[in-house]
Amino acid sequence: PVYHLPFRILHGGRVKNLLAAGRCVSVTDAMWDITRVIPACAVTGQAAGLAAALAQDVTKLDINQLCSLLRRQNAVF
Repeated sequence: PVYHLPFRILHGGRVKNLLAAGRCVSVTDAMWDITRVIPACAVTGQAAGLAAALAQDVTKLDINQLCSLLRRQNAVF
């Protein structure tokens, strides 16, 4: 199965420059089994790291730019 992990699982919104990745992401009980495995941890870590490098306020981050840069890094989508 293929699952969509939206960028919003990486940040809570109240702290504009704080991201969580890997097993620390915010998901429902149904997605917990999916996101705790190593591949999901790796891709969320890559996305969080690049987002942190691009913006001090991740709530204003251009998601299209982030996706474009992740594709250039051969990130798994």
